[in-house]
Amino acid sequence: MEFRLTIFNKRILFRLSARDIRKKDVAGYTNRCGDGKYIVMMDYDAMEYEWVYKELKFIQNEFNLGAFHIFQNSENSYHAICVDKVNIRKYLNILRSSSVDPNYINIPFNYGKKLWTLRVTSKNNNKPSYKGLIKGDNKVRAEVSTPHIKLLQLIFGVSDFDMRNRREDMQDDLILAKYKI
Repeated sequence: MEFRLTIFNKRILFRLSARDIRKKDVAGYTNRCGDGKYIVMMDYDAMEYEWVYKELKFIQNEFNLGAFHIFQNSENSYHAICVDKVNIRKYLNILRSSSVDPNYINIPFNYGKKLWTLRVTSKNNNKPSYKGLIKGDNKVRAEVSTPHIKLLQLIFGVSDFDMRNRREDMQDDLILAKYKI
């Protein structure tokens, strides 16, 4: 619900929302790297796989990104991860140029930390499972996040990272998260 009020030539906007109290603990990982950069993580809800696939191909070309790994959460719900490192400005441009869940874009700002998180544990009896790889342009030269690669290998068994023209950052820092849904 949204309320608008005008006082002294100023518009004041109030937004109200109601949601269920979150009770279930889940675990995930964040996209912030030890050097302050971010990997590209995207959360798609209520979208056909073909749409997600085509949009990720567009995003790769538009923003000069490498491979995307796609994970399915439930029917028409996907996570996409590119381990290329980008600054926050570029990451926000990528998110705003996509059809990802708007709450996913804005939630870090509502809670004061610029961290985006994707789940690795089950939600409604659906645990993310690896769907596939969208290879990128092999001319892209990028630094990639070693800790995120290791996490995807360990938890999801991902083995193909399409590392042509890539160099790992060889860092160790990875921020994990526990939160309620």
